[in-house]
Amino acid sequence: MKIIFSLLTFFVVVLGVAAIVPNFMDWNKYKGEALTKFESMIGLKASIDGDISLALLPSPRLYAENVKISDPSASDKTLLALKLLDVRVSLPALISGNVEVTSINLEEPVIRLVQSAQGQYNFMTPQIESMMNKDAGSDEKSSKTSNVAVSFEAISIKDGAFIYQAPGQLTQLTTINLDIEVDDLSGPFAVNGNLAYNGQPLEVDLKTGKIDPDTMSTQLNLVAVMGAADLNFAGVVQGGDQPSVKGEVVAEIGSLEEYAPSAPFKGKASVEGVISAGAESAALKDAVINLAGTKLNGSADVKFSPMSVNGSFTAAEPLNLDLFIKKNDGNQAQGSLLEVTNALPKTLELPALGAIKLALNFPAVIYSGANFNDATVELANADKGFTLNFEAATMPGKGPLKVTSALNFAEKSSVKGGDKIIYTSPVATIRAKGQSANPSDMIKAFTGQTGLPLVSSAKTGVFNAMVKIAPNTIALEEGVINLDDDAYSITGALSPQSDSKTPLLKLAVVADFVNFDAVMGGSREGSEASGVSSKSGGEMPFDLQIDTSIHKAIFQGKTISGLKIGARMADQKLVVNRIAASDFDGQKFDVSGIVTVDMAASKPALSGKLQLGDLTWKTTQKTQAQKSGADKWSSAAIDSGWMNAANIDFEVAANSINYEGWQLNKPSIDIEMKDGVLSINELTAGIYEGAISAKAKMKPAKGTSGLDVDGQASISKVQMEPLVTSLAAGSRLLKGRGVISMDVSAAGAGQSIKGLISALDGAGTISGSDIVIEGVDVQRFVRALSEDAKPGDSALNLWKGVGTGGSTSFETLDGSYKVQKGVVNIEKLLLDGPRASIATTGQIYLVPWTLQTAHVMSVRDRDDVPSFTVNISGSLDNPTQTFAQGLLNDYLQRKIERKVNKVLDGGLGDKLDKKLGLDGALKGILGGGTAAPKQVQPDTPVIVPDQAPALAEPANDNVAPQENAVQDAQEPAVVEEPVVEESAPEPTPEEAVQNLIKGFM
Repeated sequence: MKIIFSLLTFFVVVLGVAAIVPNFMDWNKYKGEALTKFESMIGLKASIDGDISLALLPSPRLYAENVKISDPSASDKTLLALKLLDVRVSLPALISGNVEVTSINLEEPVIRLVQSAQGQYNFMTPQIESMMNKDAGSDEKSSKTSNVAVSFEAISIKDGAFIYQAPGQLTQLTTINLDIEVDDLSGPFAVNGNLAYNGQPLEVDLKTGKIDPDTMSTQLNLVAVMGAADLNFAGVVQGGDQPSVKGEVVAEIGSLEEYAPSAPFKGKASVEGVISAGAESAALKDAVINLAGTKLNGSADVKFSPMSVNGSFTAAEPLNLDLFIKKNDGNQAQGSLLEVTNALPKTLELPALGAIKLALNFPAVIYSGANFNDATVELANADKGFTLNFEAATMPGKGPLKVTSALNFAEKSSVKGGDKIIYTSPVATIRAKGQSANPSDMIKAFTGQTGLPLVSSAKTGVFNAMVKIAPNTIALEEGVINLDDDAYSITGALSPQSDSKTPLLKLAVVADFVNFDAVMGGSREGSEASGVSSKSGGEMPFDLQIDTSIHKAIFQGKTISGLKIGARMADQKLVVNRIAASDFDGQKFDVSGIVTVDMAASKPALSGKLQLGDLTWKTTQKTQAQKSGADKWSSAAIDSGWMNAANIDFEVAANSINYEGWQLNKPSIDIEMKDGVLSINELTAGIYEGAISAKAKMKPAKGTSGLDVDGQASISKVQMEPLVTSLAAGSRLLKGRGVISMDVSAAGAGQSIKGLISALDGAGTISGSDIVIEGVDVQRFVRALSEDAKPGDSALNLWKGVGTGGSTSFETLDGSYKVQKGVVNIEKLLLDGPRASIATTGQIYLVPWTLQTAHVMSVRDRDDVPSFTVNISGSLDNPTQTFAQGLLNDYLQRKIERKVNKVLDGGLGDKLDKKLGLDGALKGILGGGTAAPKQVQPDTPVIVPDQAPALAEPANDNVAPQENAVQDAQEPAVVEEPVVEESAPEPTPEEAVQNLIKGFM
């Protein structure tokens, strides 16, 4: 027993010494010697800046602090750094010849692995390489090693890092916190924990089977979570010289917004299928791609060196882009269109690429509620860029659509051994071609606009457009739209301005035909659908400069050819700098100057200074204001609300203007409209060898209706005949020559044009000199009406003197008139000459457009010829007819008076008086005998209405019927006069009355 007890005591003492003595030893004394041997053995520099310790009991343990291994020949020397190393080994397993590591704890380990362009790793030294070659060639060593069982129960890594760097590649695993379980060196392995992969948090749960030593393959189950992305893989992985992966993979992104905030697609995305990948290629078969609810089925093949992709996927359901594109609610301010160019990468670095072709097929693509059926999207690469094409068999409007786009770079360079390509200076090109049997539906699909006048009536439409996008520039290099037989072309560019933060959009528009009447009166339906909100106040995110050329246009019913318009809009100001046309209602014009429309003021402000050429304005259709008689002026209420809609300040000058018979030379006008008052501050022009000046003010008569007008005009030393013709709206009241001057002022207010005319009040004067009236020989006319003129010659001379020949000269013209309630009262209008004079009084009624005047004509070289009054009344629409009727009526009236006087002077009157017991009353009443006046006094005009039945106005304006009427009217007088002068039997009273009637007829 003592021996056994002694042996046991000895064994306990030995174990105690083995357990206690190492703890009392200072292992730091041996660091230098141990590190020197380690460095000489592996060829790397090692250091331990902290404490080390070694224990055998109760289990073998190695402890070290601040361990570092580095390569002295490398620029970045550190290969491995450890803040703490704690290794524990199972003692029983070690005694039995096996290595069973119960735990390895690593705190803040950092491993940096660098591979050079030649494939050399930074840890490889000649010593390590020699050791590896020696171990590879020693079968005995391998056999012995293989007999040693090595296992790891647990490996713990806290706040570790792994950095792998190769040419063109950098992989960083940081903040590694992993728990690893290893049965033995051949597996199985289990890894659980988290880390950061290139800055992105990653959770890992990995399990393998045992590694087949012949194929170096094993089963792998991997679950990885990185942010909103999950990856699940179940399959087989193989290492060795031909590494590969094959199995089922499911990858899911819970939120596309997290990875691509600006992408139009929102929501989840996932890919699942069978993946097989090797060192050179990979393939995804039986794949199902779910992109924000849209499922695609297909397959793809990928090659790695260089990178190439070939895939095709087909969707079973339409792709509804409206679900992914955020709509503008109208409250968001529009950003600059140039922001689109910010999406272009200034430089792009990619792996060396081979051929890339990816096709996506959809039964339909839905955009803005419109269907693009049988759609295909293709992505491919080009020499220096990429292409993205879209085709639809039918788009809205029943026609095909093809959109081709390309992202090209000006420069492409190869770097880092040819594995990487750098692209610089990008330009994106987009071309769209399409045709439609319903252009309205087509335009609605792209713009949201409906009822546009230019397209609403078109039956066919074809368009072709090309847009180029470069950094800070968007250019529409080609834009052609054909609507039926008319073509429209638009080109332009949007680019920054050096003197403004707002970009400038320049546009050039060429059109075959535009009906402005239809455009301005077109439907505004769909304006809200266009996405332009009225809340924006009309502001645009860019300045606009536009040059327009229209081959043919319709404006206010008139045809315009060769119309050209140049304008610019900035800061809510529209500036028109040119308007020209080769043919506008039969004339050519070119307006130079600047017109500015300021929309930023409290109300739109229009201002400008224009220089016009030679203009002729005429009315080709008879309007309400040009009708005859009582219907000449419109009774419709005048809407004068437009006078408060804007402020106007304009100066306009022209070379000449011909407007409705008024021929103006070098006219200029200064117009101002402010706060509802329209003022013609100054109007001056040369007219008919003289000059005209005028000014006026106009405002609403009441509220926003009617007109209140107050104006003055002065005409100085103008030629008489063209002036009178213009005043009579083109009617030739007279022919002649002379110089006259006029002054007039008028004012009135009314709710309609007719009411305004009927309310006019004013006054005026007229003067003139050296006046000759052609076609009217006053002397001959007055002589024809005298007592001594031959009856057969009177009517002929009267008519010929008025209509076909003769003239009268006057030295002066002096007149004045007043306007009261739409009636022009001629107070005085005296034409005075050396041989004759005409004194006119009467009225011109503006509303019914008639006149009623008396013209006292007298001669100065014949004392025996008394003055005579011509009374004229009738319509101003046919002044020649009115004038002729007035002359003939007065002629017949005078002739009847002479005839009656002769009959009564022959004794018939006395006899009738005696028979009837009238005592001379009949002779006095009828104008015969002593009771009749010898002549109408020249200064007492007699107004005689149209009363002769034979002078009814003919159906046309020809002179011939009037002339016949005169001849017919005078024939009885030619026959009757000699009968009266002959000595005939005394007639009975009945016969006398009959003869009197015959004389009238």
